[in-house]
Amino acid sequence: MNQSAAAESTFALPSPHRMNRWWIPSLSDLLFVALLFWLLLFTNSGSPNGLLSDAATGFHIRTGERILDIGGLPYQDPFSFSKPGQTWFAWEWLADLFFAVLFRAGGLKWIILFSAATLAFSCWLILRGMVSAGANALAAIFVLHAVIGAGSVHFLARPHIFTILFLVVAFQLLRRDQMADPLHRNRQVWWLVPLTAVWVNLHGGFAGLLVSLAVLVVGSVLEGQYRRAKRWGLLLAGCAAASLANPYGYRLHVHMAEYLRAAWIRKLVQEFQPPALETAPGMYFELLLFLGLVAAARLAWQGEWSWALLIAAWAHASLLSVRHVPIFAALVAAPLAILLSDGMQLLAQRGGRKSVAAVLDSIGREHVPNLLRASALVPVLLIGLMLSDAGLSYPTDFPAGKFPVELVAKHRSLIERSRLFTLDTWGDYLVYRHYPRQQVFFDGRTDYYGQRMSEEYLALVNGGPDWRETLSKYGVNAVMMTTESPLAQSLAVDPSWKLIDRREDVALFTRLSD
Repeated sequence: MNQSAAAESTFALPSPHRMNRWWIPSLSDLLFVALLFWLLLFTNSGSPNGLLSDAATGFHIRTGERILDIGGLPYQDPFSFSKPGQTWFAWEWLADLFFAVLFRAGGLKWIILFSAATLAFSCWLILRGMVSAGANALAAIFVLHAVIGAGSVHFLARPHIFTILFLVVAFQLLRRDQMADPLHRNRQVWWLVPLTAVWVNLHGGFAGLLVSLAVLVVGSVLEGQYRRAKRWGLLLAGCAAASLANPYGYRLHVHMAEYLRAAWIRKLVQEFQPPALETAPGMYFELLLFLGLVAAARLAWQGEWSWALLIAAWAHASLLSVRHVPIFAALVAAPLAILLSDGMQLLAQRGGRKSVAAVLDSIGREHVPNLLRASALVPVLLIGLMLSDAGLSYPTDFPAGKFPVELVAKHRSLIERSRLFTLDTWGDYLVYRHYPRQQVFFDGRTDYYGQRMSEEYLALVNGGPDWRETLSKYGVNAVMMTTESPLAQSLAVDPSWKLIDRREDVALFTRLSD
């Protein structure tokens, strides 16, 4: 199958023979279901590394409920006592609203189901994109395994799942547009314009599409494909204009630019840190990075500078920030799977028809149609999971292995009425647990608190020399910290503070009255 025909096969209408088998699960359906249940079981086991391992999920839920409660967007912050009522960019308001509706309808169960299904669907599209581009089934499944292994480092029930899905769709539409007949261009690529208008209100990752289009335009010019460069340049202009369709207009773009180029944020926010290569996801990422750059070099050798440059750009971004790893993995999947497929075919030709390589190559090519076919299994399964537990015990709270669940439950009244200092991620959790009564010193919105307060927060966590003055400045009368933190150790020996409770590695202190 040549690449042009393969690229069109994904979007072609199914044959009557395939339509008669809509009730028979395909291989791609089974892979989707396997990934879905892996995500669900991993989270439902209470693992601190599951979809609920970041309490920002809870903060997004409560932000969405705030929108429902007041009947509009919150332009001023209602969640902090350290910086109350200041101007706030709730730039993911539509995702927050959607999460709140899901939560009120089905609790955390529906949040988990939707997030797992979105991530599984994204991986399913990546798989179809690989085989549609010309890869055989075995190579595609092998690469998908590495993509999931690397991308799982940022598999969370948060608004960025929309960016992962939309960028997968965008990459495939753009690739199909490039492969189409120049006289009959793919009009579906222009759906990226209205998609951007929705995307900008869901997650700031829409900027990734604009940057990707700019890189593809430059690459097309280097290839001498000026008509394509003009076409994609117009698409870039249309998507950029559509990104202004948000409540803040161009001010959102200015705010995001200031946020993303701030060095202090990259030091503070964990997801802006480089990937840890010694972990399992890091090892998968390292494998994809090496092989992906080989695939990019091959594309450049073939004259496809646009996609080679795009892979190099996202490789650089993923080395700087772990949040870009799933996007790089999604982008590099198709050219890497094609590279492996071509290698298998070459080995098969050299080894003869009865060689192991020839057998594997034959199996891989024979199962391509089964990866391009879909059945009714997935939608029926998702509806069934929404309506029943199917033997799964869905969590009703965030994992106790990562958040002070028991201590917060025991001292709820004290914590609610106190001006409490705690870790930023625990601040998100407290907003979730005690909305609308709880206000916090600091939470995960580093863009809202700014550099000065972020530095004060870090100095407090590290027990800096001015910790007493800073706590007094903000009227803090309670502290909940990990027992090994310098601040907790300082409070333990300070006569002005009293240890109220200690659960495993979490301690709760209150200030004694003067």
